[in-house]
Amino acid sequence: MDWDPKSGFLQAVFDALATGPLVRIGYRGEVWLTFDERDRLLGVDLRDAPPALLALLPPGHQHRYFWHSTARGDGVACWADRSTGQAWVTAAPGLAHHRSTAVTDIEVGVRTDRPAVLRLHVPANP
Repeated sequence: MDWDPKSGFLQAVFDALATGPLVRIGYRGEVWLTFDERDRLLGVDLRDAPPALLALLPPGHQHRYFWHSTARGDGVACWADRSTGQAWVTAAPGLAHHRSTAVTDIEVGVRTDRPAVLRLHVPANP
């Protein structure tokens, strides 16, 4: 996951091999970026994700408290809770310390049946 805190641009490339043409799902939505006490990015929550995106992601249940991260292991993984319309990306394990939130343009590139890349911009909170 590439995160530039100065510009607020984030790009995540997913590890799983994906084939087929790249299809882009773009929408405007709320995003939460969660950081640990050293400002390391732990995860990205995509609130109210579109059904087309939720259908492509492995199912999970979002039983996370506001200041808690459930990232497991290293590497980028993506999950969806279809009952709540939320998707999230885990970047690193750790305990959440602070969060940046924004409404922004979100783009997810998918190939066949899985996400390939996530791009978004979250300006610094005032």
